[in-house]
Amino acid sequence: MTTSGSSDSPETLDSRIKSALEGIEDPVFAVDPVTSRIVRDIETRGNAVALTLAKPTPSYPSQELESRIRAALQASGTTDVSIRELLDVPEAQALLSKNRIPGVKNVVAVSSGKGGVGK
Repeated sequence: MTTSGSSDSPETLDSRIKSALEGIEDPVFAVDPVTSRIVRDIETRGNAVALTLAKPTPSYPSQELESRIRAALQASGTTDVSIRELLDVPEAQALLSKNRIPGVKNVVAVSSGKGGVGK
């Protein structure tokens, strides 16, 4: 957490923010959004807080989490909450690093969907 120009002592403000965020449950992962690394780059300036909400998938319910974050931070005395959203889809490193068919870069699966095979 980065603090600059705070009217509150940095430790008090940071601990209030941390406590508020730990009290929120991520709607997908059922842990707080800091532990799940959905909330990142928390900065404070006075009673204002800016943070990044890193969505792990395009369909992640970020609006629901954002409203929970705003409510919790405002209840803890934060007057201004700024939330930046970004899409941070993790790569499947295990799959990308394995070349399952030597010399083949891409595989395309084709199906007709008609059924009846083997009759």
